[in-house]
Amino acid sequence: YSLPLQLINNPVMTQWMEILRAIMDRDVPAETLEVDEDDRPELAWWKCKKWALRIITRLFERYGSPGNVTKEYYEFADFFLKTYAVGIQQVLLKVVDQHRQKHYATPRVLQQCLNYLNQGLSHSLTWKQMKPHMQTICQEVIFPLMCYKDEDEKLWQEDPYEYIRMKFNLYDDHALPATAAQSLLCKAARKRKEVLPQMMEFCHQILMDPSADPRRKDGALHCIGALAELLLKKRMYREQMELMLQNYVFPLLNSPMGYLRARSCWVLHCFSPLRFHDDLVLRNAVELVKQDLIDDKEMPVKVEAAIALQTLVSNQEQGLWRDVDVVSVS
Repeated sequence: YSLPLQLINNPVMTQWMEILRAIMDRDVPAETLEVDEDDRPELAWWKCKKWALRIITRLFERYGSPGNVTKEYYEFADFFLKTYAVGIQQVLLKVVDQHRQKHYATPRVLQQCLNYLNQGLSHSLTWKQMKPHMQTICQEVIFPLMCYKDEDEKLWQEDPYEYIRMKFNLYDDHALPATAAQSLLCKAARKRKEVLPQMMEFCHQILMDPSADPRRKDGALHCIGALAELLLKKRMYREQMELMLQNYVFPLLNSPMGYLRARSCWVLHCFSPLRFHDDLVLRNAVELVKQDLIDDKEMPVKVEAAIALQTLVSNQEQGLWRDVDVVSVS
């Protein structure tokens, strides 16, 4: 499908964008909070916002970046970026901040808001508006979405296989705010230089605190694992990763919380291309993961341990594995 410029000219688009912006900016009546949370996404108020956001985000992604469109759409893209993108983003920053303050938004609306901000990272106009809020967004919106939650615990207990699919399958395009949050964090860290050091320091402080909520530790590990590819490309961080794994990840492979054991295995999987300077640290990682694979009773832990072991063996020098026993799991 393509945008018919003969029908959607600038005056017509301006009318449409004003309508869509008004829908997003309109407060939802307080009585909607009386409806069961599982049923709220079906309310007309939230459906209107969902589809308005869907249209806005798709327009921005496909036709709002002058550098990424064909010649025929360049003028429209330039007009969209300079005329609408910042004003729409202002409304969506308000929605995201309301979520930060614990006001309700449906998962799909929140996801689409984060997707729009993701697109805005690439443009100086939208980034200039977003920049003062980015640290707060990372630490108080993105981070909580990436932490272990009550609904995760329910899913772990009731359907561990679905938990594995939803929490650890990076290629599964399910419409979850946590997925959009992770994508926004990774792109922000790549595109905007101040984001990565701020977020790494934030996560490091959580991991260093022995009294930190285990769910926040899961969130910190989730953030660091999501950023692994970028961290391994930067010498300053790459040289610290072996010690970070040894101090903060290895101990959690024996955590009494199953979700932390699974997350720790996932982090080792993410950092499996790391070049270990100390063979003993690498062997310790393998033995700990092997122990989780063989002895753990929780299926998400066993699955993540198996993947971590496979990637560690594949990415490290083969000579190191001459004395590693073949693993057999019944």
